[in-house]
Amino acid sequence: MDDGKDARGTSSDAAQVAGNAGQVPDDAADVAGMAASTSGASPESPARVYSPPNPSELLAAELLGVLNDFAARIPGLSSPHKSTGPSVRRHRTIPKTFMRSAIFTTEQFESLQATGALGIAAARETLQFVDAFKPVLDKLKTLTQDMGFTIELKTSEVSDAALRIYGVARILSRDPASGDLGGHAAILKKHLGRKGGRKKKPPQDGTPEPAAP
Repeated sequence: MDDGKDARGTSSDAAQVAGNAGQVPDDAADVAGMAASTSGASPESPARVYSPPNPSELLAAELLGVLNDFAARIPGLSSPHKSTGPSVRRHRTIPKTFMRSAIFTTEQFESLQATGALGIAAARETLQFVDAFKPVLDKLKTLTQDMGFTIELKTSEVSDAALRIYGVARILSRDPASGDLGGHAAILKKHLGRKGGRKKKPPQDGTPEPAAP
């Protein structure tokens, strides 16, 4: 049983979300410093300033608190551990029909009950827990998958817009009247991190590529 540890971990995650809100991200400071350098000012990064938590950070901290309460309400919530893992893996293939039959058989014979090998009430209650919480586990798995995709989708939307504005900035920066746009385009290129041109795709029909002159 390890629900206390899980609750503390979730609580610390919520505190971390709230605590991170008061800092300027390293990339923002880097951009400010590089922009100052391109304009002839001092390239030193500005001092970090406090900013209040944004709405997403506040909501994330609130939901982490909800998850903390959720975890605390699950009886016997445990984390994987090397001391219990092997036993769990060995018994994954035992059918629940067999377990229920063993409970019923033990209930019919006092000689089996006397061995203490199977507690009837405890075993029945445990299987009730397993059956009741399986839909909860399925919902959590779906939610985890959907949350991961939502984060990737939202990231891709901003990524697409950022790539498009980078392309526009590169074109417009050729105009002498664009001011410091060229310097900012250089910053965008640095942060994009791509080097070299696009790799050529191999021929689809199996024909070897012509040798370079």
